[in-house]
Amino acid sequence: MSHAYKVQKQLKEEQMLLVKPLINENLVLVPPTQSKFTVVDHNFDARQKKRVSEDQQILADRVLGESDRIIDETRQLTEQWKKESDFRLKERLVDIQFLLDEVKRQKSEACLEEEALKIYRNRLLNTKKLLDAEHITRQCVCLREKRIGIDLVDDDVEKELKRELNTFDGCRLILDETLSQINEQIRRLRASNYLLDRDSFNKDKSYHIDEVNLTMRPDQQEMSVYEGSNSLENYNTTPKEWEKLTMANIQNAAKELNTAKPLRSYCDVILKQVIEDLTNQVNRTNEAFMQRISEIRYAKAALERVHNETATKVNDITRNITRLEKELADKEGFVALCQTRLANRAYRPGPELCKDNVHNALSQELQTLKETVVSLNKMLIETKATLRYLLHTQMTQEEQINIKTNSLKIDDVDCMTAREGLKFTSF
Repeated sequence: MSHAYKVQKQLKEEQMLLVKPLINENLVLVPPTQSKFTVVDHNFDARQKKRVSEDQQILADRVLGESDRIIDETRQLTEQWKKESDFRLKERLVDIQFLLDEVKRQKSEACLEEEALKIYRNRLLNTKKLLDAEHITRQCVCLREKRIGIDLVDDDVEKELKRELNTFDGCRLILDETLSQINEQIRRLRASNYLLDRDSFNKDKSYHIDEVNLTMRPDQQEMSVYEGSNSLENYNTTPKEWEKLTMANIQNAAKELNTAKPLRSYCDVILKQVIEDLTNQVNRTNEAFMQRISEIRYAKAALERVHNETATKVNDITRNITRLEKELADKEGFVALCQTRLANRAYRPGPELCKDNVHNALSQELQTLKETVVSLNKMLIETKATLRYLLHTQMTQEEQINIKTNSLKIDDVDCMTAREGLKFTSF
């Protein structure tokens, strides 16, 4: 600090001391007489002011030089960091674009796989609709319950129909399980697609922000110092975490894709196996039907042949009864003739009533006629009994033929006509 400055400060302090006691007095203040400086003080003050001026000029020169240096240095540093930031922005844009392309590619594959699974789901649903034909099998079971008599038998057809119902139940169960797996896989793919969509949206937005940042210049009109409320140092993830999160989404989608593709192959196998099982079982049941129908036709033809033979025998027996009755009627005439002759000869007088050869012949004839009548009556009774048995047998045969006819109608007409709807095609 210069000497002149110290002197001036001392004078001001003395003036304040003189004025202070008089502040509250109603007095007229008369300025004190100023003290005068000496020549030495004057010369010293001049030299001091000159030295201060020179020091200030030297300081100004140093400040100007330092300012130029700092300006050049900061300009260079600013340009350097701007280039570094631009380079990092371009590098970041490349990284974002790379991951964005990977996300979009994975999402595209996941969408295609989801659509493929939907197609397989529709195939499974269409195949499941084929199982509605189960009512035909149940209808056949109900129709065959209408068989009567001995034909109501637990034959091979009945067993194959039960196996057919079990095949329908088994196919429905495995189709339901596969549908459940398909729906779950579609849900998981949609969840992966949601994560990829969100990641893609965020990366698109981030890419747009950095792309705008890259095109910005410090001399733009709308450029101003940031006065927002968000922190400029705010961040949620590190670059490794950012990349790891995206790669985790991509890997998760890839994992679901790797799970979905074998599932589609499994569906192909299931669909093929279901159709083959249904077709093979229906064919086996149809073969059992045809075999049974053939057996019933053969049995019916045999019964009809035997029935025709029985009818012929009934006609023969009926004619034989007529002959026997005619013979009996004829024998009655001969018996009456023989008895009349014997009765007439019983009126011979005296010794003429002789047991001669005529009497013996007539007696023998009458005895023979009686034995013949008894034999004919016995034969007539036996023939009538045989006729009754034949008629009963004929009626039984007709009942059996009706039973076979009913069974043929059920199996050949009703069941086989209904079973024409049991045709399965692959989807």
